[in-house]
Amino acid sequence: METPDLVMPVHPGTGLTAVYVSPRTGRAFWPIKGGSEDAGDAGESAGDGDADASTDAGAEAEAAGSAADSAKGDAKPTPKDVTKSSAGKDEDPAATIARLEKELKGARGEAAKERVSAKEAAATEARAAMVQELGKALGLIKDEKAPPPDPAKLMAEIERAQAAHRDTAVELAVYKGAAAHGADPDALTDSRAFLNTLAKLDPAADGFTKAVGKAIEQAVKDNPKLSAAGQAPARASGEFSGGTGDEPPSGTRSIDDIRAERRKRRAG
Repeated sequence: METPDLVMPVHPGTGLTAVYVSPRTGRAFWPIKGGSEDAGDAGESAGDGDADASTDAGAEAEAAGSAADSAKGDAKPTPKDVTKSSAGKDEDPAATIARLEKELKGARGEAAKERVSAKEAAATEARAAMVQELGKALGLIKDEKAPPPDPAKLMAEIERAQAAHRDTAVELAVYKGAAAHGADPDALTDSRAFLNTLAKLDPAADGFTKAVGKAIEQAVKDNPKLSAAGQAPARASGEFSGGTGDEPPSGTRSIDDIRAERRKRRAG
């Protein structure tokens, strides 16, 4: 198969025909006036070769520079470099080991101090919590989480306590003063009418005991059944139903004994 002849381009200014066209770059080389055709061809060929070589060398240099930059960016410091940067100069391996051991010992000491401090803080917190719980249990420390007391409930409790205290004081005064007026204290405390006469008396007043005595005396006059003699049959019946008859007189009995006897008699 025949290869077609290449048609060389013609220079538009000089009218000269190119002596060579680079197949790689497409560059045309023109003959030099006054020189031989062979010399021109050789010169143009040499120039083309130099240009190609220069282009190739430039590309290789650029690639080599990029590779060097990449290798420089990815390079990791060696232990020797680290030693130089940390110590400022080359350090002997033995000195490096000694320095690292010293740093490790210092780090362990700091960790031990932190552990001791943490244990002391936990113990202090536990003691404080225990003191708080004991104080709340003993009523010495108020519970901040406890709801505030209801004023109405507090007032009702105070009134109940005052009423119970007054009833006890009145009952005790009746039992102490009944014997002096020949009255039966149990009958008096069982009588609603008699207790109503004492409703306005104040146990804290100076003349309270004397006022109770007058009320007992008047109650016996108005109702002889409230006297000790008037209640004798009832007491005999109680003794027959299980009483021992050895109870001490009312003047020597305590208020708790009297109340117990009343409850027993009412139950029977």
